[in-house]
Amino acid sequence: ESGEGGERKKGSQHIGKSLLYKVKKYSLDHPKSKCDELMTSFELGPPFWVDWEKVKRGQEVYLSRAPSCSLSLLHLSLVGGFGSPKINKVLESTGYLTSKKAKAVQLRLYETMDMVADCVVGGIEVFKDWGTAIEAMAAVRLLHASVRRRLLRKGWDVEKFGVPINQADMSVTALSFSVNVIFGSEALGCPFTPKEREAYVALWRLLSHHLGVLPVNNPHTSFKAAASALESLAIHCISPSPSSASHALTVLRSVAGTPPFNFTLEFHSAISHLMMGPPLASALEISPPTTPVRLRLRILLLSLKLHSLLSSFHPLPLAASHASALRSTLSTLLIRLRGDTPPPPRATLLTGIQEILGAQDHELSLRKHAYPLVVLTIYWLKRVENPWEAVGGVAAAAVLAGAAACVVNDYLSVPLEWKPPFRGDV
Repeated sequence: ESGEGGERKKGSQHIGKSLLYKVKKYSLDHPKSKCDELMTSFELGPPFWVDWEKVKRGQEVYLSRAPSCSLSLLHLSLVGGFGSPKINKVLESTGYLTSKKAKAVQLRLYETMDMVADCVVGGIEVFKDWGTAIEAMAAVRLLHASVRRRLLRKGWDVEKFGVPINQADMSVTALSFSVNVIFGSEALGCPFTPKEREAYVALWRLLSHHLGVLPVNNPHTSFKAAASALESLAIHCISPSPSSASHALTVLRSVAGTPPFNFTLEFHSAISHLMMGPPLASALEISPPTTPVRLRLRILLLSLKLHSLLSSFHPLPLAASHASALRSTLSTLLIRLRGDTPPPPRATLLTGIQEILGAQDHELSLRKHAYPLVVLTIYWLKRVENPWEAVGGVAAAAVLAGAAACVVNDYLSVPLEWKPPFRGDV
């Protein structure tokens, strides 16, 4: 913890990885210490119940549906999670996601997405021999332990708020990354199949294990068990406090007009209202969208629906395309926010398409997600020998229609002259 204050400006991800480096070094110098026990637990291998086929499928499910999953994480899991006063108390005490500085909130959000990318990009190899997933989970676990220890030393009211970042907190957070993403995608018109649900939940069962959730508190044994646990914990945890609406607005404002989606504040609010439903959205003072925003929202839902249809036909090409885009975008955004020296530019499919189409800027927006889809469609059409392949024709039409909808939606996402859906004094 000694160097944490000076490293805070680099972000929580940097702090977690720095702690991991120090703990690794200490464990080597002090065998049989607590640090050595922790590092050994990560090196013992996976639990006996891991189904690697399901885990791999869960990674592919997320990547093939990256747009709807990412929107769900932001607008339902995160913004909706501010309805929990106890979790808010931890966030307020650390400044994570509640800072009035938009760049600080953006950095924390991008770090979270980078952590997810570490766990879903690269196949099941990322879970072996200190792969990116193991390192990411270990860093988050150490960061949680550091925050927990610091808050308890500062006189945290355990009787009122419970132990900070306790087992219930970690369980509900993991469920917000798993079941909430499934529910949120369904709200956007992108339902998971039963097998996809089970695979994605199996992925988060393994991730929850590495995050330190005890087996008795890990509800990801099946989708039904996880969904039931989320409902139970939501009833127990969700009770919006006076600060909940303020924190929700802070996050929505921080992401307004920023990549990868470049949506306005009003449009982000409309998506959150759709996913949460009127009761929770009203408690967080997120008003229903106006008619112009509702029209743009319908266009987004159409494009996501067509994208979901495509993913059911060709999940692997989409997963590969999204994995490349996710990595390159997050790398660029994190470098910019941290003020680090950027690495040499790397030629990718995305940048190649941008140059061909004459794109002037290299910000990854929703419009540019359409370009790889068009190229994949053209490539696929060249390989079709039988013009009467109905399934292929439908898939090709869905890709082109989805790409067109993405372009139309992105061009319609311009600031409108109407009152934001929040009280002026929040």
